[in-house]
Amino acid sequence: MPNRGNPMIAAIARGFGRVASAHRPADTAAAEASGATRCAIRRVRRHETLFCAGDPLAALFVVRLGTLKSVSVSREGLRRVIGFPVAGDAIGLDGMGTGHYLSEVVALVDAELFVLPIAQGERHWHASASARRLLARTLSFEAARRQDHKLLLTATPVEQRMARFLLDMSERQGCLGGSRSDFVLRMSRHEIGSYLGLQLEQVRQSLSCLQKAEYIRIQGKSMVLLDIPALWRASGSPPVRRPSAITPLVDVQGMPAMGNQRRSNASLRPSPISMAPLER
Repeated sequence: MPNRGNPMIAAIARGFGRVASAHRPADTAAAEASGATRCAIRRVRRHETLFCAGDPLAALFVVRLGTLKSVSVSREGLRRVIGFPVAGDAIGLDGMGTGHYLSEVVALVDAELFVLPIAQGERHWHASASARRLLARTLSFEAARRQDHKLLLTATPVEQRMARFLLDMSERQGCLGGSRSDFVLRMSRHEIGSYLGLQLEQVRQSLSCLQKAEYIRIQGKSMVLLDIPALWRASGSPPVRRPSAITPLVDVQGMPAMGNQRRSNASLRPSPISMAPLER
């Protein structure tokens, strides 16, 4: 199983497994009653490519376990990291307008994803108004996230970019039931630099400055936020708690979500035991 060796991830997965087994999602029963089909699971190994820019849009994916990176590739071949999808995040939405994926997605660690074929999704959204509203919210959320990223690249000093990045990672970990102050960055310093529009040396210097100020402590890829209020001040932004994730398009059982359930950690983080078939 991916990430089995990580004690923190294993503990989170066990916790959500108990929640999922004790409280079967209402949306799962509703989806089954509507004739929806349980999604297959696709496993990708570290550094394996899920799909490339320009590939035909065959399916959307919802991350079940692991961390990936989304990479934009320009016509000139220039590559820039534009996102780090984690559990609950939808992947492939950028291809719904053209019928082709617009980015490349690569696993940073061994990962598992629910596979929602486009044809199955279209039937599901056609049959359920609440599912269509969930899709619209998901598309809106992703558009807002991309806009925030563009603003970060164009109008923010180096150390503020780094502080905001770490705070965003903190919030996302918290939404998954993990610690907001102690987590592992699965991406390399080079990938962080690509995402933030910084050179590798700028990444190292900004992290070093934050550590010298005793806002953070770094050990390899392990990150401890020692003073979150101070990190907010360093980010140049007020500490506004905005949603870092929304109800996933696929629930913990691998069923297309109906959009009726209230968002919870259990809905964001899949249980470690899935009844969904594996995609070979």
